[in-house]
Amino acid sequence: MRAAATRPESKTTHVVVYRGPDVLHAYHLDDDAHAMIEELVRTAPLGEASERAAKASAIPLDAFRAKLDGWFQEWTARRWTTRVDFG
Repeated sequence: MRAAATRPESKTTHVVVYRGPDVLHAYHLDDDAHAMIEELVRTAPLGEASERAAKASAIPLDAFRAKLDGWFQEWTARRWTTRVDFG
């Protein structure tokens, strides 16, 4: 006999769902990556978006910068970043 499943505590999560060549993909974002994407969606310039997302983060600035580099490498590999305009 199976034990009754317990419901996990409710918490906010951030997920990006995107179409690949053959299937849909779902990708979990941490709070900092979500804040960065939210700033970019508002069409903030990259430097300004990074600054605001870093200020909102609970981690030290150096750690945020390290994560930022990794995000853009990953987002480019996933083809989320398609073009950069230098105004």
